[in-house]
Amino acid sequence: LTATGGHAGNGLHHAAVRRWVSPIDGKIRIRGSIQNDDDCGDGVRAIITSPRHGTLKNSIVKFGEISESKLDAIEISKGDVIDFVVDCGPDGNFYCDQFVWAPTVQSTDGKTWDAKQQFGGKITKPKHQLDAWERFAHSLLLTNTFMFID
Repeated sequence: LTATGGHAGNGLHHAAVRRWVSPIDGKIRIRGSIQNDDDCGDGVRAIITSPRHGTLKNSIVKFGEISESKLDAIEISKGDVIDFVVDCGPDGNFYCDQFVWAPTVQSTDGKTWDAKQQFGGKITKPKHQLDAWERFAHSLLLTNTFMFID
């Protein structure tokens, strides 16, 4: 999953999920379009859902099609969740399920949350980089000799 899209996952038990948690009380609107980016396969299923409201939108998108998400006046409270889910569709065929979808959520007061602009957090370096001996020990522990002791 990237800021602009991703792949649906390997079957119906795996999906790409982008989650938005409301920082406000009020009403929101959702915008964005999804398209299947591959010219093979049976398409992807895009679902906008919320525990509070249930399924807000459910569409299947095949290659060359675009499904617009235009939802207005959704009542939310602080902490409410909106999930943007993409799976491989009802047939379960996960081949060629690359998609493009970067939804936006906008409050009535004009505050906008944009997946394309704001996806992800800060990239931080690990606190401890392994030195040469630690990498060597790690490599040894992953060899068959150490992994399969009779």
